[in-house]
Amino acid sequence: MLAVKDACQDWARSFAPGAPSLLFMGGTGLGKTFMSACVARVVAAAAIPWPMGTAAALAEFEHQKFSRDAAEADAAGEKVKNYLECDLMILDDLGTEMATSFSTAALYQLINTRLAARRSTVINTNLDFESSAGARAQIASRLEGEYACLPFRGRDIRLVKKEREHEAHEITAPRRLLDTKGNIADPVARRALALYSRADIKAPAHRIKEWDYYLVNNGRFAVALTVDDGHGTVQLEAW
Repeated sequence: MLAVKDACQDWARSFAPGAPSLLFMGGTGLGKTFMSACVARVVAAAAIPWPMGTAAALAEFEHQKFSRDAAEADAAGEKVKNYLECDLMILDDLGTEMATSFSTAALYQLINTRLAARRSTVINTNLDFESSAGARAQIASRLEGEYACLPFRGRDIRLVKKEREHEAHEITAPRRLLDTKGNIADPVARRALALYSRADIKAPAHRIKEWDYYLVNNGRFAVALTVDDGHGTVQLEAW
């Protein structure tokens, strides 16, 4: 990933109209959109105009052709013209748009027109081009053949952050289940470390509900017994 970062940094800092197009490929949560935005910021600092949009921008091609509102059609036409003729186009999340024959044709037009005019494009996607067929296969061929492909590898950063948050709250030594206000302290543990004490409960006695649960299991059959300590209710289950 450091090599990808260095390649993007060099590309953005030396950008000039006609620079090779880039294709960021990889799974979700690997930083493709973030890297696209970083490239955009560096290029923008050089006062080079560029539009950045998600794959939903392809809808403008449809609005231009089919809208019954003349003003809306004209506005969409201006956007499409900008997409086709700007020095740098950044297309985020290719593959998240609804795949229709028209959206595929619009995408083909966008990519092919810009390639023919030697206009730079940065596209990021998590699509698997090996399984593409028909018109999508033609698009995949142009992307893989004409773009500089940069693979993004690793683990989903969102999952990594979630695991780190989980670890930050994890307890590794016995600790009370309830805090000083009687609320669950939300301990996270890989084994039974939370210590429960009825004395820590701040609610009135008539609102306290406690159960004991017992399970006997031999791998084929099981018997479970639930006992309500407050009212003496017993529930027996077998399976």
